[in-house]
Amino acid sequence: MIQLKPLTVKELVMVPDVIVGHESNQIYAVEWNDSEQQCTFRLRLKPLPETRQYPMPPSGEDLARYDHIIQQGTSVGAWENELLVGVAIAEVYQWNRSLMLWEFHVRREFHRRGIGWLMMEEMVSIARAQRMRVIVCETQNTNVPAIRFYRAMGFTLDGVDVSLYSNQDLEKGSIALYMKRKLE
Repeated sequence: MIQLKPLTVKELVMVPDVIVGHESNQIYAVEWNDSEQQCTFRLRLKPLPETRQYPMPPSGEDLARYDHIIQQGTSVGAWENELLVGVAIAEVYQWNRSLMLWEFHVRREFHRRGIGWLMMEEMVSIARAQRMRVIVCETQNTNVPAIRFYRAMGFTLDGVDVSLYSNQDLEKGSIALYMKRKLE
C-alpha cells in the first residue's frame, strides 16, 4: 500500500536512492536556428540504436538546495511501508504564482504502479491550495518516458533551453525542456 505524506528534511538522506537517473531508447533531437529574421526550434522524436542510461544522482549542492525547498512544506514522498519509493520536490514562486517541480521520481522497480499519477495529483492539490496558476518542470530531451508521463498528466512543452547545462548542450545532445500544466 502506497502512502503519500509531506517530505521532511530528516528524510532527505533517502532521496539519492530514488533520484538515480533515467533510461530511454528514444530522444527528441533538437534543431535550433537563430537569425535576425527568425528563430525556430524543432524537436523530432528519433529512435536510439540502443537503450541509453542517463545517470543523474543529486550532488551535495542539490541536496543543500532541496533542504531549503523541503522546508516550504510543498514536497511529497511516496512510501511503501518504511521505504521511500517516490519524491516530488517543489518550490512555490509567489511572484508569478508558479509551483516549480524540481524533482519528480519514482524508483524504477515501482514504475507503472500509479505512484507517479498519485504524486502528481497531490502536487496539483498543493498548487491549487497555494493559489498557483501553473506547475512547471524541467526535463531533458533524452527523457522521453518522463515527457510522455507529463503529457499524460496534462503538461505541454512550453520552452527549450539550449545552454542550461553547458555552453555545448546542442553538441552534447542534452537539452533542457520546460513543461507546464496550467491550473486556471
